[in-house]
Amino acid sequence: DDIRHIIHQVETDAIVKPGWFWAMLIRFLLNTAIRRRQLVNLRWHHIDMERKQIRLSQEGSKNTLEWSIPITESTLDDLRILKQKLESIGVFPRPEEQVFKPKPFCPGTTLPELSARKLTDTFATISMRTGIRISPHRLRHTLGTRLGTAEHANIVAIQQLMGHASITST
Repeated sequence: DDIRHIIHQVETDAIVKPGWFWAMLIRFLLNTAIRRRQLVNLRWHHIDMERKQIRLSQEGSKNTLEWSIPITESTLDDLRILKQKLESIGVFPRPEEQVFKPKPFCPGTTLPELSARKLTDTFATISMRTGIRISPHRLRHTLGTRLGTAEHANIVAIQQLMGHASITST
């Protein structure tokens, strides 16, 4: 599938650097269906690894709601690896710090945090270099579609996961 191909290319072909970081971020978006603004507002204290959930705050929410979503085991593994990589270079993330903060891994960057603009620009670069259109919003829709077309799909659960105020949006 296209997304698997993109992730592989990002990890191995240095389309964007560091490839492992951006591949991890793509997997995170695909597995959580969170919005772009929710990602840039995501802080370490929003993640509960023991309960396997993420609390999505009002700051990044389209409808000013706050809710929790489950985290898959593979997503938890990626978050643990991200934290280990930070600690291996002497960065110990504080609870209020942004989760997907490229600066520690990109010494040349002047941005203290990942911005929505930088995220959009990076996805545009990935799309251009792979020839496959990809965006945080497209990944969100991909998960929604996969869940919605699965056997015994629970539309109400999908609505809650996606944070839709109305089931008609789902």
